[in-house]
Amino acid sequence: MLALTHCGKKEEAAPEAQAKATTAGEASTAFGDKAGLLGGAAILPSDTEFYLGSVQLKKHNEAIKASNWWKNVSALIEDKTPAADTSNSSPEAVESLNTLKQLWGDDFFIAGAAGFSESVGILRDFNRFYNEMNFRALMAGGTAGLQPGMGGGMAAGPLMYLQAILNDPATLERAGLLVKNIEIFPLMIGIKADDAEQKLAKLIPAKAIAELEAKKIKVTDHKTADGHSFKAALIDVSLLIDEEMQKSSLDQLPPDISEESRKMMEKLFADLRSKKMHVAWGVVQGQIIFASGKNLDHLKFAADPASSLLASPAMEKIVPHKDKDLFAISFLNEKSMLALHDDQPIVPMLRGVVSAMKGNAMFGEAGNVLSAQLDELATVEKTAFGHQATDAVGAFWWEKGMQGVSYGGLTPKFLVSGKPLNYAGLLDQDKTLFGITYHGNPQFNMELRAWLEKLFGVVYVGAKELIKAGVAGAQGQQQAAMFDMLILPTFQKVYAADKDIVDKGLGAETAILIDLAGVTPPLPGVAAGEDQPFPRITTVSEVKSRAEVAKGWTTINDTLTGIAAMLGANAGGGAAPGGGAPPSLIPPLESTEKDGFTTWSYQFELLSGDLTPNSTLNDKHLILSTSKGAAEGIAASLAKPVADSVDGCVWKLDLGLVSELVEGVSANTPNQTPEKAAQLKQALQWIKPFKSMQGRVFEKDGVWQNTFEWDISDSVSID
Repeated sequence: MLALTHCGKKEEAAPEAQAKATTAGEASTAFGDKAGLLGGAAILPSDTEFYLGSVQLKKHNEAIKASNWWKNVSALIEDKTPAADTSNSSPEAVESLNTLKQLWGDDFFIAGAAGFSESVGILRDFNRFYNEMNFRALMAGGTAGLQPGMGGGMAAGPLMYLQAILNDPATLERAGLLVKNIEIFPLMIGIKADDAEQKLAKLIPAKAIAELEAKKIKVTDHKTADGHSFKAALIDVSLLIDEEMQKSSLDQLPPDISEESRKMMEKLFADLRSKKMHVAWGVVQGQIIFASGKNLDHLKFAADPASSLLASPAMEKIVPHKDKDLFAISFLNEKSMLALHDDQPIVPMLRGVVSAMKGNAMFGEAGNVLSAQLDELATVEKTAFGHQATDAVGAFWWEKGMQGVSYGGLTPKFLVSGKPLNYAGLLDQDKTLFGITYHGNPQFNMELRAWLEKLFGVVYVGAKELIKAGVAGAQGQQQAAMFDMLILPTFQKVYAADKDIVDKGLGAETAILIDLAGVTPPLPGVAAGEDQPFPRITTVSEVKSRAEVAKGWTTINDTLTGIAAMLGANAGGGAAPGGGAPPSLIPPLESTEKDGFTTWSYQFELLSGDLTPNSTLNDKHLILSTSKGAAEGIAASLAKPVADSVDGCVWKLDLGLVSELVEGVSANTPNQTPEKAAQLKQALQWIKPFKSMQGRVFEKDGVWQNTFEWDISDSVSID
């Protein structure tokens, strides 16, 4: 907890001293005199569930406006943007617009009050329902067109599958429950302003309030429990969806839908029209506050920073950063974090497809079979994508660019922290566009693999059922039998060998690297040369057992070589000229030795230089790369001892190299012109100040942390 401070004395302070210490703006929290800079976080109550607010925005805006980058951007905007036409606007509207412009530049915040997480959860459920219904509608039209005699795909018409949904009481009941539960989010937006009362009066003048009341939107005075005065407007949804609109919508329903469904639709409209939402506006401690919600119970404020959001346990973690040049802080509680995360990304869409199949005479049996498969997939998907979470808090500041740190949030399942990273130094190689390295979590890998296997199983069973239903015609069964006899066993063999390589042959640490240090090789229609950046993709993995890696690769290579030889024989008409084995579609392998590594690469005319896919390994490391030069460079780096080691996950993304890559590709475009080159150069100037990003994810003292650095430097000019 953020504690009150009183000069380190152990005795209790006098009541008068305590009262003085809790005065807003004094050193009443561990943030000390910095609490006043943190805007809404110092006045919102401690049960706030979401917060994002700026810090010292006016100061940072002035610094940005003084930069050459901003001067160039603003000059372009002024040149390309016509002046606003206010000739037909009322004086009140013009004054309101001008006041709104004056508000830009000072601190602001957006916050979700108590109950925010429940609203987010309902929105997540609504999104799942929407995805299911969308895919159900698409599939209903598609399967209708596949039935004998239909022959039109979606030509069967939308009313057909809309009617199927309307005649499904279970679906309508779910829709009705969502409508019944959904409410406007309990939000507050605050904007710091000089003369806040006067500015608010200009933003929402008396004439605007009168116009609202003329539309039967009641505006009243509202006094919060802590004594702050607001104006509040009650918006009744029944005014937006009146009885005539409801009747018109119900009259457009298909005439042959069931009476039960019609009554459900009537109840859905009644629940929707019964909704009410409140909006309120007022001023609290120099901040213009706008609030919304199903009611105004959440419109309350802390008496002082010691009882505000700043006093929440999570906020204590950013106290060490209070003296930095902060520009933003954030907070999201555990419940909201979990509500924002969806552990069912795929299943709802598949349920929509299967529901449409079950309602189709031709595919009903297939739909029933797949429905049971989806129940199993849903369980596996929740396991793979489910997360634990804690309250998350973040702080962001300027220091040679943008920097930030966050604590808590979703537990990253993909990695194991606490183990030193031997590959972290690889991210510092020249021209690294993107890099990431971490120790993988075997449990998560197993869960993700189980999900992928089950997903593939659902697709396989679905294809078999569709063939059984007659989609593939008379030859479908024969083709399916051929797939089961030849292709499926081969796939399973290769997959099992790859799984053994990962599980038995490789260790936990992995690095993925993309660099632009390559030289463009001779390719058809592409200019080669050292001045043209060429991307190279490389992965590096620990080797736990070289024998298991070799065993798995031998199985994969022999299997693929056999298939290629068979395809080569079919394509080439049998044996090679003069007898012997038929030609293979896979080029021969060549091995080389360097720095204690063995490199295997295919020999092919188009594969040369920095486009030479290869595998390079020794007893400790396996390198897979699109470039032999990249693999050899990494092998040489791995031969050196690790100087400094970190743990967790480290990553890097260099946006400065993106512009370099775009310029290089553009220069080789066949239809490039001087005019297009000049336009591209100007466009790239906007991103050139934004250079390398890097970050780290790790666990310390039982708390997951993220650090972030972004090198940003001012551009000189555009000429």
